[in-house]
Amino acid sequence: MRLHQLLAPPPAVITEMIVSGWTAQAITAAADLKVADALAAGPLSVEALARDVGADPDALDRLMRALVSRVVFAQRRDGRYRLNALAETLRSDTPVSLAGAARFYGSRLHREDLSMLTASV
Repeated sequence: MRLHQLLAPPPAVITEMIVSGWTAQAITAAADLKVADALAAGPLSVEALARDVGADPDALDRLMRALVSRVVFAQRRDGRYRLNALAETLRSDTPVSLAGAARFYGSRLHREDLSMLTASV
């Protein structure tokens, strides 16, 4: 068990585990869209970011706000999104890139395998 799990109340710990699925899918979507690569040069408004990654601005804003809430990306006071230490690992041009891992573990094939877990027990 991790330290924060030992210190937090059990309902908070299990809730964190339950929502980790949507967090992983949000990270996968950001990796698929190469959001971290688009933000590598500096902060961008959601409109500019959406244009760079080929996404709908409103949908991308919802995705980014969800990821900011999980501290995967950051948002400046002026509303522009930026990289933080976690988001840096989603850049495709760094030696510690985890973008490929995010895309693999969030892929439909991987999720479908896991969805059969209950039936296999």
